[in-house]
Amino acid sequence: MYTGKEVFDIAVSIIDELSDSGTVNPSQVAEYQNRAPFLLDMWQREIGRLENKTDLIKITSLDQGLPISDVNCPSGAYYLAHHFALADQNDSLASVCVSKYRELKRTASKPSLNVKITDVYGGLV
Repeated sequence: MYTGKEVFDIAVSIIDELSDSGTVNPSQVAEYQNRAPFLLDMWQREIGRLENKTDLIKITSLDQGLPISDVNCPSGAYYLAHHFALADQNDSLASVCVSKYRELKRTASKPSLNVKITDVYGGLV
């Protein structure tokens, strides 16, 4: 299970806001960090519908675990990166990020439901 912090850190690397040592410097990304829980909450509700999730809890902290499947969580990083790039008025990066987000969203996998199928016609099973 991904946490909000893990998805946030990926988004920061996508928009190239890592420190010279390749780490996330909290003082360098404080503005993004303040907006991230709200944005992740919007994202999880959008992807949650694709995954048929009905038990979503509001994201208020990056320390929270994300209820979205691990396969679909990378789209959250592009969702955040898109919004961060828009805030920075970096339209070309925002365009790349939203394109990647939409691509991942289109291919979002739904968790398989293990449902026993009953043969009501009496045919071969």
